[in-house]
Amino acid sequence: MRTYQHIIDTAAVKATLNALPHHWVIRELTERDYGIDLMTEIFEKVDVDHNGHDTYGATGHLCYLQIKGTNIEFSGNKDGSVSFPLDKNSLLYMERFPTAFILVHVCVLQGKEEIRFVWLQRYVMDVLDFENFNWRESKQEHFSIRMPDHNVLPDNSEKIEIIAGANRHTTESAEYQERYEIIKQHKYAIINNPDYNGYEDLLKELNRLRRLTTLLKRNNLCVGLKAIEELIDYIKEVRRGLETPKDLEDFPHNFNMEQLSLENSSRIFIGNFVAENEQKTVY
Repeated sequence: MRTYQHIIDTAAVKATLNALPHHWVIRELTERDYGIDLMTEIFEKVDVDHNGHDTYGATGHLCYLQIKGTNIEFSGNKDGSVSFPLDKNSLLYMERFPTAFILVHVCVLQGKEEIRFVWLQRYVMDVLDFENFNWRESKQEHFSIRMPDHNVLPDNSEKIEIIAGANRHTTESAEYQERYEIIKQHKYAIINNPDYNGYEDLLKELNRLRRLTTLLKRNNLCVGLKAIEELIDYIKEVRRGLETPKDLEDFPHNFNMEQLSLENSSRIFIGNFVAENEQKTVY
């Protein structure tokens, strides 16, 4: 039997699909018993074709959407957030995943349509674990999830894009940290060893950094692809005898690259700090 709530949920899914950028790939899942309604794959603009139309490439960034519909107008909290009671089993299920789970709450009431969202894993980390630290062991079956007033669709779809890339960002940060330590040892060797002959190995490590596209696009230290390419060009000039570095700071972008390596160990703190400065939330 198709109930009235089923109709509302279908309308909520349609509203969400219409609110997301059309160049993203949205997949509806046939098995929805576990609370995953849509899987979203983020594509980004890479070029323009011969007809002047934008073309888009895959980023590898994914997230799951759990969509909850209502025909009752949202009633905001004092801070402007909208609350939704989510069952504990759903929370326990989603926190097992490295892929981001996003709860989407949709009001389909005509004239009062609104879509709010929240990144559930990060909400648990930043809010629920502090406000109710033993929620996993408690007998309480539902917990109120507050969706901030800035987490609205379609106006803030770029935040979902950032959230979907969070897992990739974490993976690339860890790889960067390991490779940077190797690169730094090569730099010391260039400075201290006149017979240094490891240029090929160093350039291979630097070229590997160029593949960390998510990290290079999304860090707070201005270490992008251009910075890596400038360092590669400098190393080539050193190998040809056109440059002679005396200390680490002679290498282009050394300070920022060093700080980016350290940022991996405090990424959660930095993410919260940046969001708070913008009067927003990471989740």
